[in-house]
Amino acid sequence: MRAHGHFKILVEPQMILASLHGSWNKRCTEDYHRAFQRCADQLAPEPWLGIFDARDWQLLTRDCYPIMSLQFEDSLRKGLSHSVFLVSNPGLSSFVHKQIDYQRPSREQVAFLQTASVDEALSTIAGWGWELSDAFLQKLDRKL
Repeated sequence: MRAHGHFKILVEPQMILASLHGSWNKRCTEDYHRAFQRCADQLAPEPWLGIFDARDWQLLTRDCYPIMSLQFEDSLRKGLSHSVFLVSNPGLSSFVHKQIDYQRPSREQVAFLQTASVDEALSTIAGWGWELSDAFLQKLDRKL
């Protein structure tokens, strides 16, 4: 099976920026999970910031949900402490999150923001005490 959909991942000290594009099938989701976890392994066990730019992401096939559940759980175990989910369609994102079966962390475990606004994301990230590099800022501004 060929991957449908695509992603790009940028890693810097204690930060990961993942850009998600298109509709994903199981193969793309598996590829993403492996690639993302290799990146998270570089940052673990220290706390890290995950930015998930899903403004061009559309949907997952049903067989992707268990993989994404594992993705979230693995990320939490590997030190994800702050998470920003950039979306263009909050309803779609809420639907996907409801389909994925995982133990949702408390706000004390992971600071979380879901927004369509890059400005709100940047303000919140700064408020959490994280400073983004120029490379991250450029990628967020242009969409990866």
